[in-house]
Amino acid sequence: MDRQRDRSLRLTQGEVDVDDYPEEPRRAMVRDGVFVGNKDAAEDVVGIMRAAPAEERPTLALLSCNGNLPSWWRDHDARCMPAIALGFDDLEVNHPRAKMKMLNLGAGFIHAMLDVDMPVLIYCYRGASRSVVMAAYHLVLTEQLSPAQALEEVMEKVEWAAPSLGMVELLVRVSRQWMANRGG
Repeated sequence: MDRQRDRSLRLTQGEVDVDDYPEEPRRAMVRDGVFVGNKDAAEDVVGIMRAAPAEERPTLALLSCNGNLPSWWRDHDARCMPAIALGFDDLEVNHPRAKMKMLNLGAGFIHAMLDVDMPVLIYCYRGASRSVVMAAYHLVLTEQLSPAQALEEVMEKVEWAAPSLGMVELLVRVSRQWMANRGG
């Protein structure tokens, strides 16, 4: 966990270089049906779908944490794929209440998709901070893990994960609110 904490601290302090995030699809399965990836993984989904025979094409729901759906999503065939775009930045101090609502919307979307056996790709630009925190919040809600446990679980699966301090603080805040509302 020290290596992951170092990456998170470096990102928070602005020491992570763009070269640390090569322009290539990155995706990792966090739980059955829940994937975390970067924007290139979202762009690559169409390649995965088109490569499979029509009767075996995977259906995948998209949850964008950067507010942008892939360019191919505008195609008529792709618009039947469930997708939600929640645009927010990595800084907890910018509109924290709105971000808390977005985390709850995203968690509801993940839950609804998994209820109908549809896998979900959660992604943001680098797949390192916002999408990691969204996946961790899903684990807080579904497995009753603490924010720290959930984040550690996700970071074990997503080797390039480096959530910003602001996003970690947001995860703790929204998780505490959820626990207080459910009487825990």
